[in-house]
Amino acid sequence: MTGCATNLYDEHVALTQQSYYNSAGVSKASEHVEENLREVTLHQVSSASGDRLMQLQGELYELWEEAGAPNWDNDGGAPVTLPAVLDAMHFMRELPLTYITMPTLGVDRKGCITLDWENAHHDSVTVIVRGKRLIFAALYGDGDEAHGISGFVNRIPELIIRHIESIGKNERLSP
Repeated sequence: MTGCATNLYDEHVALTQQSYYNSAGVSKASEHVEENLREVTLHQVSSASGDRLMQLQGELYELWEEAGAPNWDNDGGAPVTLPAVLDAMHFMRELPLTYITMPTLGVDRKGCITLDWENAHHDSVTVIVRGKRLIFAALYGDGDEAHGISGFVNRIPELIIRHIESIGKNERLSP
């Protein structure tokens, strides 16, 4: 793994090590587990969906560079922070990238990462990753819409996945 994805992962590991390894009670065994997790992550990135994930992580890194300073948009936009990048990476790792269309990445005015999907019918789904919450909106060309806020810890809620899948399949879900 080279380039942007390695840099983001290494920064995440460095922050993790600072917060965990500098505190009392962390053993060499814990450090060994961390190293094994890194090897598993590197293996996943080399898989087919890992190639797509690496592409998204590269785009995410570029967004972070472009929007990492206050007023990045010359309209008062908040900067993208490392925690926002890591939250977006967590979301992207949970996407079923082997069979959904790739999203377009963006940044909202609060410095949160957005992921957008759109199809030829102008149906769209937008997900904003804001910490441990996902804000989503699905808008369909015939006027139907669905939107909401959902918690996000380990899995993307099924409703959000279904809306994302519907965009790639040119289907419309009832809201």
